[in-house]
Amino acid sequence: MAFRDHLGASLGCLGLFTACAFGEPPPASPGTDAGEATASTEAPRDLSAAGGSAHEINLSFTGYAWLTSFNGTAGVRGVEADVDESFIDILNNSDSIFGLMGSLDLDVNRFVFQFNGAYTRAEFDQSRGVARSGPLDSSASVRATINTTVESAWLEFFAGYRLLEMPLGEQKTAGLQVDAFAGFRYTTLDFDTSVTADADITLPGGTDLSAGDRRDIGGDEGWFEPFIGVRAGLKITEHWRLSLRGDVGGFDVDHSAFAWQVLAAAGYEWRMDGWRLGLFGGYRALGQDFEKNGVVWDVVTHGPIMGFRAGFDF
Repeated sequence: MAFRDHLGASLGCLGLFTACAFGEPPPASPGTDAGEATASTEAPRDLSAAGGSAHEINLSFTGYAWLTSFNGTAGVRGVEADVDESFIDILNNSDSIFGLMGSLDLDVNRFVFQFNGAYTRAEFDQSRGVARSGPLDSSASVRATINTTVESAWLEFFAGYRLLEMPLGEQKTAGLQVDAFAGFRYTTLDFDTSVTADADITLPGGTDLSAGDRRDIGGDEGWFEPFIGVRAGLKITEHWRLSLRGDVGGFDVDHSAFAWQVLAAAGYEWRMDGWRLGLFGGYRALGQDFEKNGVVWDVVTHGPIMGFRAGFDF
């Protein structure tokens, strides 16, 4: 599977509702007394605080579910499966399925930091051809059933800088901000694969199976991959926001040939007792091309996301 075919999609997004403010309150016009000036700027000041940059330090937590689908090739010890599974397919095949994510964002003046993690568990079933003395081959006449359960986890950290913070509209209740960042992602995979032969076959590596025999194959692997990216947040109104994130990485570091990610989200935010709260939904896609020690993960993990956000200002 060629991940570079997906590169056009990789300018996108994850501004998981990072707190943003869009400029200072407008100054009082000449001839306006102090009381009138305070009244005229009270709403914009509060909206700016809700955005985030009116304070030097903003901290927020985001938690959400990821309804994952998988497309690509995954395998361990030479036994590979073509994966083309939607969330509904995986839900039907699996006794349990998880796709959980969370992130912690910290903004200090124009410097931005994020730590986030995700975990999924999915099960794939596939009937494939197996060469008599070679790799799996869908054109072969001898067939086997492959069942694979994969637990995958991702941990990410990045640091960046706010390149642009621009208010929009006369009342400055809308605005745009753009961040550039660099970081690293750690991925860990745990495979549990079983192969059941429909006839006498030889698996990759030379293992012979008689008809009806089953062979369990397990393996795990982890790797680091650096990435660089951009994210943008658009404050449409006092409450409604859009966010985008895109990054690319891998760069042949630690056997990661290439990786890309896009995330887009839209949501509604409000303030309550000094907290900034929000609900949102969107879509996330993560593509990775990795191969090491017999583990192959050339897969795009993607699907809708939905969740909540809570933050406060120092």
